[in-house]
Amino acid sequence: MSWWAGGALWLSARRGTAALPAGGWSALRAALPALAFVGLADVAANGTYSVAAHHGPVTVAAVLASLYPVVTALAARGVLRERLRTVQAAGGGAGPGGDRTARHGLTPARPRSDAERGAGKQWLSDR
Repeated sequence: MSWWAGGALWLSARRGTAALPAGGWSALRAALPALAFVGLADVAANGTYSVAAHHGPVTVAAVLASLYPVVTALAARGVLRERLRTVQAAGGGAGPGGDRTARHGLTPARPRSDAERGAGKQWLSDR
């Protein structure tokens, strides 16, 4: 996929658009630590997803991985001081709630033994 980006950059430079940012090589060198951090964070995210998918239920790993846009929006809010629109803030709050519902369900869990049940409690799974 990276050859698409390289091809697009080459074509853009061929048409006369600057291939480097306005500051030239010095601006590019100044951005290298941030670019390295983004690359390492991406590798770490893919690695942790792989570990989670191999050592736990893949459905839980997939649901948690689908929350990455929430993390991106919160990082933009915290680091860049961007303002979140109302729908973004609502989605950021609803995402983890939906994740909890998907993992645990809406009904309470059945106790493991009759001793844990207690006197007179009735569970939805008993009906």
